[in-house]
Amino acid sequence: MDSAARAVEGQTETETGLLQGNCVGWLFDDTAFLEILAEAKLAAFEMPLETILIQPWGIAVKLDERDGPWGQFMSQTVMDWHRSGKLIALETKWHISAAGHKLALALSVRAAC
Repeated sequence: MDSAARAVEGQTETETGLLQGNCVGWLFDDTAFLEILAEAKLAAFEMPLETILIQPWGIAVKLDERDGPWGQFMSQTVMDWHRSGKLIALETKWHISAAGHKLALALSVRAAC
């Protein structure tokens, strides 16, 4: 096996290559890896590297609904999730590393209330 990095067609092909010993690693979305690595057939593998490209998650509503009931509900819900620590609790439950900015935001939202 040569050491050149190469792209493959999709997740199935990558997983097969990894399990057959044809790949030494798999670069992918770390949140998605949590589910993939929970499968018994991948018990011998781990995700040892820290996340390098943090991608914030978001919730969107139509612009014309932003100030309407749905937009206000979603806005309040997200603020409540930060204030109560629910997002961090869910990340902990599902073994998703909490991004530092999210922790700081949750603390600032709690302090502001």
